[in-house]
Amino acid sequence: MTSDDRIKIFKDVARDYSKYLDHIRGIDEKLEVLRIKMENVHSINLEKEPSLPTFKERPLVEMIERKTLLEKQKQYYLDLIEWVRTVLDQMESPAVKALIWMTYVQRKSLTAISDELLISKDNLYKIRRKYLRKALSDEIMDRLDEIQDNPVIESGAV
Repeated sequence: MTSDDRIKIFKDVARDYSKYLDHIRGIDEKLEVLRIKMENVHSINLEKEPSLPTFKERPLVEMIERKTLLEKQKQYYLDLIEWVRTVLDQMESPAVKALIWMTYVQRKSLTAISDELLISKDNLYKIRRKYLRKALSDEIMDRLDEIQDNPVIESGAV
């Protein structure tokens, strides 16, 4: 994988940062509703012989499965956010970190930033590229692969 491929992958993941936050908020809302529903379900009789869930127990089992799935989905988005932050933390310069944050996460144009900072757009592009090439190591990219290999997400559950 070339460094340009790595930068494109980072750009794509970072640009969805706010979407990940929205997904997490939505999942938290669903988890809260589920928690309230679960509090109103009668408990399962643990003293009986193990068997398939009864008609009364089935809703609780389904809610537990739903809760587990939602928690896995939430962790997936938290892991992607953490991955972006880890890449940004690799930047030696707070100014470069801010530049990358503004252009990829906040989606501000390089032109607007260069006009504001009185630095040429080409220089900003070169600086950003240089630091990202250094930060996007094999180890960092392997971590992203681990996150994206999440079977909950692949099954279309999100």
